[in-house]
Amino acid sequence: MKTVSVSMALMFTLLFITSFADNSSNIDIRGKKLSVFVEMEKNSFSLINFEKNTWSKTLGKFLFPDLGNDVEQTRDGGYIIAGMTILPLSLEVGGWLIKLNENGIKEWDRVFRNIDNLIGVEVLSDGYVVAGNGKKGDIEIIKMDEMGNVVWNKSFGGKYLDIIKSCGCIKRTENGCIILVTSWSFSNNKGADLWLIKIDENGNEEWNRTYGKAKEADIGYQVIESNDEGYIIVGQSFNLSAPEYGLIMKVDENGNEKWSIRTGYSIFSVESAGNSSYIATGSKWIKENIDYALLLLKFNEKGEIKWIKMFGSKDSDDAGYFIIHADGGSYIICGNSDYRGDNNIWLLKIDENGNEKWSKIYGKRGWDMGRCIKQTYDGGYIIVGETTQFPWMFFPYRLNLWIIKTDENGEVSLLKSFLRNQSET
Repeated sequence: MKTVSVSMALMFTLLFITSFADNSSNIDIRGKKLSVFVEMEKNSFSLINFEKNTWSKTLGKFLFPDLGNDVEQTRDGGYIIAGMTILPLSLEVGGWLIKLNENGIKEWDRVFRNIDNLIGVEVLSDGYVVAGNGKKGDIEIIKMDEMGNVVWNKSFGGKYLDIIKSCGCIKRTENGCIILVTSWSFSNNKGADLWLIKIDENGNEEWNRTYGKAKEADIGYQVIESNDEGYIIVGQSFNLSAPEYGLIMKVDENGNEKWSIRTGYSIFSVESAGNSSYIATGSKWIKENIDYALLLLKFNEKGEIKWIKMFGSKDSDDAGYFIIHADGGSYIICGNSDYRGDNNIWLLKIDENGNEKWSKIYGKRGWDMGRCIKQTYDGGYIIVGETTQFPWMFFPYRLNLWIIKTDENGEVSLLKSFLRNQSET
């Protein structure tokens, strides 16, 4: 009787803290020692499957939003996360850097008061470099050691507002980093330009280039190294004649533009596909359904589009936000699917020709968003974003940072299975 009471109390507590939906597997954990470990510390919830090392974790505070923008696996097998938090006493927004171990348990965190939001993080041989949006309208690039202590801090900015939009806007290179900035002008018929900055390992600028047109706002989302030592940039452009269209640009190793193309759809992320080609993802408006579909397109080194494919369903707004290499020439897209107001994380695996291999949805009622995904050392995936916490209908802006570790097939331990088996004890 006592065991049943304890189990029921645990079930109620878990249901109150969070819910996790993934109907793709049916795990029986009875009789498996330490197969599932539930950790509840202040302002966080974890569910861990030690057999496959998959888990789901939320981090944050009651009532105040906390966001995750980027994640990288560290050299010790843990994870480093860049995001945003609000300090509860001062209500001050700050950039948030969190170090987790391999099971998602927090080891340490740092809050940067000179930054509104940490957008990107890269792992170095001796620490980390992070990029964020500073409180004075500039971008901040910070080098830290492996314990999060600041080594140097560099600011880059112009007269007006300069921001970094997504985790793909900072990329570690052989001898430094390349940073993609959206630079707002507000004068001389200018809206926003793309600003590419190359820095060395000490944060010193090597060169910078600006790209843009009058009466046009260009937003940068990702920069990657091209197959010939240059760079590929993707983003969006806005003007009066075409309210929104995608932008793909190729520049050489010194940032000089070689070509650019505009498309009739949004592009948020790009990945090298070998054989001098690339695969990008984004979204496209389907006029007849009045919905957005997740978009995939393949283009070559000259900017020639080879194919376009779309994924989605009627009555849902779908988009792909980040794409990475997977095993055997496959690719993983982290996106979202908004069905009648409930936004969920969508993980899609495709082959080299854009054909679907499998698809997973993570989330519940309310808002769940995946902003970045990386492959882990064990062949699985790590996703970071945010989720609304229970009861979302009373506190719709109560967002917590959400990080999910999956196996190679996108599977995660089921909270539903854990609760079901505990209730049968």
